[in-house]
Amino acid sequence: MRWVETWSQEQRDLLKTKWEAGVTAQAIADELGISRNAVCGKIDRLKLSRSVKPPPTESELQARKDRIREKNTERMRKRRGSVAFKPKPIPREIPMQCLEPLNLALADLTMKDGRPVECRFITNDDLTDARYCGHAVDSETSWCPHHRLKLQPPRGWIAPAMAPKIAVAA
Repeated sequence: MRWVETWSQEQRDLLKTKWEAGVTAQAIADELGISRNAVCGKIDRLKLSRSVKPPPTESELQARKDRIREKNTERMRKRRGSVAFKPKPIPREIPMQCLEPLNLALADLTMKDGRPVECRFITNDDLTDARYCGHAVDSETSWCPHHRLKLQPPRGWIAPAMAPKIAVAA
């Protein structure tokens, strides 16, 4: 099969003059009635280079101004010591209030809308007769605030060693 040239000499000449004048590939493609990729491919195959850089469009100018403005305001905030740019220190320990577990049996836990109302953290080692914490739970979890922090500590926090349990006077 023989290869057929699809670009006429007039199209190639127009492409060369427009490209060297700084016209964009999209504008040339629109004028010739072909795709931008076809124009870019022909520019590459003809090894054309620009002697004049095309002027930036309005959107490019606006984007450039926005980037400069954002960078300058960020520098000014950092220079002034703005609170918005000061990193918040991450506490290295989780503040835990140890409450004495109520040691409820599974049958003693109450459910509301299919969710437990008391903390279901197991407090003993005997799983055949498991005992649960029993304190009030957070709204979206199955554990009290103390055991939720213990089971799902926030990122960057280090859980302290198990604090001694404090007996609650009845």
